[in-house]
Amino acid sequence: MLYATPPIRWLRAHPPAQRNGLIHSLTEIELLAVAEPYRHHGIGTALLEETEHAARADGTRLALAKVRIGAFPVMRWYRRRGYTVAAQGEPVVFRTRLGGLTSCDDGSDGYQLAVKALQPGETMRRVARGADTVLTLEHA
Repeated sequence: MLYATPPIRWLRAHPPAQRNGLIHSLTEIELLAVAEPYRHHGIGTALLEETEHAARADGTRLALAKVRIGAFPVMRWYRRRGYTVAAQGEPVVFRTRLGGLTSCDDGSDGYQLAVKALQPGETMRRVARGADTVLTLEHA
């Protein structure tokens, strides 16, 4: 089972007039679960790929999943599928359909973000900003 949705917490942080323009900027993987007897058969990967395909076709620029801090096998699983795992509190910066820059982060709630560029010609890049870093969605 995979449940993906626009990230509600992130959308609520923006004024109501902007939400419709932002709704296709991100898709958040809220839940991805495969029953134990069916793991390691590619089912989770197939679900993730289909979700990414549908989001990409809809013009969504970025997929993100929240991964519990310290869940290293889950982080590796996402990395093997092209995701970049943000450090705790590391923001993800990207340009929206509205043309402006915006960002999202892990919400400081015990999770880290795993993010992936969905559109052709775009990639994630870690950039130093003073003593900190940010992940940016950029044209390749």
